[in-house]
Amino acid sequence: MVAPWRRIINIQGLTSLRWGAPETLDEEDLCPFLMPRTKGAIFELPVDDMVWRAVRTHLRCRRAAEANHAELLTKGCILFHVTFYEILDRDYETGLRELWPCGELHSDGRKRRIRESALTIIAVPSSKLPGPKAVRTVFWTMICLRPMNFPHAYYFERRDDLGQGTLHEMVDDVSDVVLTCLRTVLDKWEELAEYFDEVLCEKRALFHPAFHDTLLTDDVALSRSKKYFWAIEFLKELEKGVQDNIRQLDRLSQLLRANPPPAGRSPRDFEVRLRKQEGALAKLDALRVRFTQKREEAVALRDGLFNASAVMESRMSTKLGENIKLLTFVSIFFLPLSFCTSLWSVNDQIFSLTALAATMPVLAVLTYVITLRLDVVVSLWNHFDARVCPPRGEVAGAGSLDKLSPARVVGKRRAWRRPWRGTAKGGRGEDHLGHLGDVLVHHQVEVDIESCRDDEGEAKPQGQCRPGKD
Repeated sequence: MVAPWRRIINIQGLTSLRWGAPETLDEEDLCPFLMPRTKGAIFELPVDDMVWRAVRTHLRCRRAAEANHAELLTKGCILFHVTFYEILDRDYETGLRELWPCGELHSDGRKRRIRESALTIIAVPSSKLPGPKAVRTVFWTMICLRPMNFPHAYYFERRDDLGQGTLHEMVDDVSDVVLTCLRTVLDKWEELAEYFDEVLCEKRALFHPAFHDTLLTDDVALSRSKKYFWAIEFLKELEKGVQDNIRQLDRLSQLLRANPPPAGRSPRDFEVRLRKQEGALAKLDALRVRFTQKREEAVALRDGLFNASAVMESRMSTKLGENIKLLTFVSIFFLPLSFCTSLWSVNDQIFSLTALAATMPVLAVLTYVITLRLDVVVSLWNHFDARVCPPRGEVAGAGSLDKLSPARVVGKRRAWRRPWRGTAKGGRGEDHLGHLGDVLVHHQVEVDIESCRDDEGEAKPQGQCRPGKD
């Protein structure tokens, strides 16, 4: 930029296309006069590269990185970039093709749409005043990139501004434009908060107990579960978006505080701007808290629905198990009868009817007793199996696993010798413990503490202690 002037360039709706396919367009096609090293570019190197990176962030609707702010500030430039979500009314132009994420609202009867949008304000000082102190220059160019249907960012000067001490320095005018645009952004966030108040309106059901009880159940299509899941995920994104807005505005506020007006000028306008920024920060923080509370409410509703569904399914499973148990008893009731009749029907010459009459009741009674007391039979069998067949982990001669573990023994002390590694080559280890391979074995010896002391209570040498008895 070569001319010393103050100008603001308003660009609106770069990503809302009336013609053409979005996938066939490049970023350079949307805003060629801001592209670096092209004919008609309005900035000089290296500022044009920095500005173009900020413009690409706007076109892609991404959050600004720390590097974008840092590199622009080295040249005295100011960047303010926020992303937000806005609800598009039903009468919004349906023929437009959006490059930004855009879709339908969940559970909205008015068939509205929701879009992620971005607001970018870039202020570039005159090339005659480079460096960080250029933020107080009176000659600058400001670019305001706004989404479609976003209010115009007006800028005006009065004839008596110079006489009243208003110099229209860059950082002050950027702050004024940002605060003007933030009013619209706050309205968009507020509209979303009211929408979620309507979607998650279950608290109104407290005055209608019958309807409130139906919140514990879901329909076949899982409508409530889907709505709660969508609300939780979307509210989480809204929290991140508001938090990023707070961070961007706080950065601008810190920049304004770090560059106060020179001495001799009235600080009244400077303090008014700071108070307005603090008020906007407070509103954004209140919206963040509101979205957080709404997300917690959605999580509570979802968990309550899932817990109630789990209880109902558990009851149904219990009832189904009881029905299966009854059917099993009915089948078992006829099992001994059918077995005996089928066996006697093979050849009635071998077994007499008298034997059938005697066998059938006995077999039926035994079957019914075993079935009704099956838990006792299984317990007795497990006890018998544990006594007859010891576990495989027990070593022969050890008695039980307690002798291989450091159990508490009253009046005795266990001495652990140096670990010994058995091998497959035979020898003493193989004779005593069998084939162990490379298994690390600890040889445990119990020593009687009382036998290691003499008559006067003094400790005996280690070789004179006799082993304790198991």
